[in-house]
Amino acid sequence: MFRQFKRLTWKASLIATVVSTLAFTVALAASGDLDTTFDGDGLVTSFASPANPGRFDIAWDVAIQTDGKILAAGYSYIPSTATRDFAVTRYNTEGTLDATFSGDGRLLTNLGGQDYGYDVALQANGKPIVAGTVCFAASTVGPCDVAVARYNAGGTLDITFSTDGKQTSDFGGGDNGSFGGLAVQSNGKIVAAGGAGGDFALVRYNSNGTLDTTFSTDGRVRVDFGAGDAGLKFVVQSDGRYVLAGSTQGDFALARVLP
Repeated sequence: MFRQFKRLTWKASLIATVVSTLAFTVALAASGDLDTTFDGDGLVTSFASPANPGRFDIAWDVAIQTDGKILAAGYSYIPSTATRDFAVTRYNTEGTLDATFSGDGRLLTNLGGQDYGYDVALQANGKPIVAGTVCFAASTVGPCDVAVARYNAGGTLDITFSTDGKQTSDFGGGDNGSFGGLAVQSNGKIVAAGGAGGDFALVRYNSNGTLDTTFSTDGRVRVDFGAGDAGLKFVVQSDGRYVLAGSTQGDFALARVLP
């Protein structure tokens, strides 16, 4: 009887210790703290190309897949040659690079010039799309075009999109590019927003990467407020209309475009 009582007392004491430890741990992990289940300390850094750690890499946008995996997109810059490429990385939910994406979780894409990736979106079938700018000089001071790349879920270029996975669109000379947003519509059409020669700009593609000629006859729209316009963000309303936001001559600027 005494032994059973001691055993029960010991178990109760052990349970109390465990509960106290758990309570202390929970108390330490307060709202707003870094999530230590993500790479051990809540922080992750990655080379876009481990073979060339001297590159300068910047992530401009992020998307979360339905399975919880994390896509980051931006561009990678080589100072010695002054060249830039689209860069995409994919992480598992705990923060490790996802080796099922492009072999090591990292992917660079050359679109033929100085390539700046700014936005990333996911199609319903899980294919990632990255939009940005390709410039044919040493900087974004024109001439530049809108640039879009679509990838298979495994990290290869999707050749069902514009035959090679890459598409560029010119609004006319000057500085053109997508840096205001990217959206995939429920019908599979792809919309990118940004700027074109000092105007707000929208471009819409069919799901195969061709320009959608049902949108403003050639798939491209420019919105001119006057001078010095910068389109910085856009959203798609539930009725399909596009709302663009940015600035013009130091003021807030909004435009709404019919679908």
